[in-house]
Amino acid sequence: MMYLTRARLAQGPGQSGAIAAQLAEASGRDLGHALIWSLMSKDGPGRDFIYRQTDVSPPSYLILSQRKPEDAHRLWKLETKSFAPGLAIGARFSFSLRVSPSIRKGRGAVPTEKGEPVANKQVDVVMDAKLRAKREGRKFDYDEDVPLVASDWLAARAERRGFSFQRQTLRVSGYRQIELAAANKKDQSPSRRESGKHDKRFSVLDFDGVLTVTDPALFAKALTEGIGGKRSYGCGLLLIRPV
Repeated sequence: MMYLTRARLAQGPGQSGAIAAQLAEASGRDLGHALIWSLMSKDGPGRDFIYRQTDVSPPSYLILSQRKPEDAHRLWKLETKSFAPGLAIGARFSFSLRVSPSIRKGRGAVPTEKGEPVANKQVDVVMDAKLRAKREGRKFDYDEDVPLVASDWLAARAERRGFSFQRQTLRVSGYRQIELAAANKKDQSPSRRESGKHDKRFSVLDFDGVLTVTDPALFAKALTEGIGGKRSYGCGLLLIRPV
């Protein structure tokens, strides 16, 4: 069973409102990561949810989870319902998706503009395309090239996740760099925690369009697990609505 929850921090006078206001201010430093974790039981199996921030003031989120969120401190307004969309081959949905579009560069990859090695490393797909254009003597046009690069990135993942989409109606927007004020060590591997390494900066962009289900089982997995990286920081949740 999956649950879809609309969560909004409390507003108004009183102790709960004051605490919520402090939490709201802090949420900007980690994109709501710690806030959403606070709604999940510590006895759970780990991160079994994905989420997306929908409003900044007050902080509001959509959360898809295997457990019902629990507001132990009464700081939230929660609206939770079961999530079990009817999926079949050929079913069409409008969708909205926020992702961190990265690709893994293999051995022999050309170093970055700063000369940094990129072999076996996740890199921003837009910055990678921009650097490639520079090497080829082409000007990179954000308005024209970002939608092309982004749609190619999504197309490469869509088939493996059980859907196709209409490129002509796909809207790509909001490309930007996100910088975390401090790394959240909970989601780092032991080796990264010990070394002190963490990714403070990553990119995000938004897709809006229409998709068609080609494999219900794969698509259901994409819905529950998300698409792309940085799912701990509000990326990857595929929001759908029948059309």
